[in-house]
Amino acid sequence: MIIMVGFIFKKKSRGYNYYYAGENHRVNGKCVRKWEIRLGTFDNIVKIMSQGMLLPDEVFATPYGLYSAFVEIAKEIRFVEIIDQAFPKRNQGLTIGDYFLLGILARLTKPRTKNSIQKWYKSKEIEKIYSVDQKYLTVQNYWNNMEPLDFEKVNDLHHSLLKSIGKEYPLQTSYIYFDPTNFHTFIETLSESSTIPKHGSSKKKRFDLPIVNLALAVTKGDGIPAYHKTYSGNINDVTFFKQNLDALIKHLKKKTTSKKIVIVFDKGNNAKEVFDQIAGYKEPKVKFIGSLRPSTQEKLFSIPVEQLIDEYETDSGNVVKYKEVRVKVYGKSYRGVLTYDDNTYRKKWNTWINNMDKIMNEVKSFLNNKLNIKKWRDKEAVEKKLNKIVSKKKMKNVLCVEVNGEYGNLWVSLYCDIAAAKKKMNTWGKNLVFSSLEQEDIVEIIKGYRLKNDIEECFKILNNSYLLSVRPINHWNDQMIKAHMATCVFGLIIIQLLRKKLREANIKMSINEVFERLMEIQLVRLYYKNKRTVYKLGTMDKRTRKLAKAVGVRLKLECSD
Repeated sequence: MIIMVGFIFKKKSRGYNYYYAGENHRVNGKCVRKWEIRLGTFDNIVKIMSQGMLLPDEVFATPYGLYSAFVEIAKEIRFVEIIDQAFPKRNQGLTIGDYFLLGILARLTKPRTKNSIQKWYKSKEIEKIYSVDQKYLTVQNYWNNMEPLDFEKVNDLHHSLLKSIGKEYPLQTSYIYFDPTNFHTFIETLSESSTIPKHGSSKKKRFDLPIVNLALAVTKGDGIPAYHKTYSGNINDVTFFKQNLDALIKHLKKKTTSKKIVIVFDKGNNAKEVFDQIAGYKEPKVKFIGSLRPSTQEKLFSIPVEQLIDEYETDSGNVVKYKEVRVKVYGKSYRGVLTYDDNTYRKKWNTWINNMDKIMNEVKSFLNNKLNIKKWRDKEAVEKKLNKIVSKKKMKNVLCVEVNGEYGNLWVSLYCDIAAAKKKMNTWGKNLVFSSLEQEDIVEIIKGYRLKNDIEECFKILNNSYLLSVRPINHWNDQMIKAHMATCVFGLIIIQLLRKKLREANIKMSINEVFERLMEIQLVRLYYKNKRTVYKLGTMDKRTRKLAKAVGVRLKLECSD
């Protein structure tokens, strides 16, 4: 029985008609070509038919382009060799570097458990891209190799990888962007010896689930991870920063020959101990760029926008107004700059309106369907319920309610506190950046802080289930969790280097589109009843081909078994 997928269609090229086999699938609701291969002209097809080779018994396609890009970049930076040097083992089975690289590939586009790596490797024809003995890809072998690793030394790998990358691509390692985040887990039973998955302040508001914290530091401009640490979910951001700042700085000193290190961090990491410690480093000197909350500098945030007379234009053409000031933080005077971004103001305004509508609709629903019914006949209960509703979305003390009337005959007044609303709106679009850099151009300080978006982009990638998602985390002990997080962060290094290669090739494309286009480069397997298997690369458009060449995908692949 012949099993066929897809369809056959005709294209005209240089005056000749060629026939193709192909298959479509849906992406975001749109029908797009999954793969296609050229069968040839009509005469060639007739000739092949006479040899009994036209119709294969089986046609299979795998996203060759995506896997190939990652493998080629890994080879370029000596990814596997560097990991093997840090974690040597007996010449038996796969190396530690092999396990890390295959762990990364297996998580691209769809998170997979370690139990399914062996099946994935075989089904996706990965041996045509990265050949290993698949009998070693069992989950038991994977964890047997990860269990003895000392993940306290994992940042030495960051140092070695950045050094290798720096030989081919210039990196800015004296400016480092630091930020922590967390990921909720679905661990049902925690090990008694497990200290990492704990209940804490979940970024995704999943307070019902244990979370795992990840601290990340990346390079300026490229967002390539230079440091990471996995730690307990019940430790808050500023506590971790205070406790681990010294270790971070010592690690960063290894990677730079600069006379100073500039560390950029968000306002959630501000603490007196942090600034005192930073001021104490001498060789090289350590400087910082940070920001302050409006509640700590109300006078400066109340400066009217009209008084911000200086301005500069961003690379995207956006105009940022600013005014240089002095700020006093924890008893010390620092250089500061108040900035205003009209785009940020408009985003805040739109969010405000949307949140206001949601709250008003919730209030209306309550008044229409519940007021003066059952327990909602009691004035105190209604007041408590409505105050809870109008305090959502940072509207506390802005939207106010008054409940009047008698038991069972209540009526409600809802109003906006104009003074409180103006106070909040007065901070929209503004940011107060401060720094210990006294000689740096003030615009460079502003730009330096705004580049912290690079690390936020890293977290978006690690949260995206179609890119390189950290979740789901089902591992039950600390060693497994550390291995899993290290795999994802090392995968992020390859993604960020891929993006750097595209920037240097002047290819402007979102990372989502990059993944989608690389997945369209299909390796098609044609299996014939005479037991012959032919492998072909599917066709691609010019933009995808340019992308593939820029990131090193091997396009000269045609083999048969």
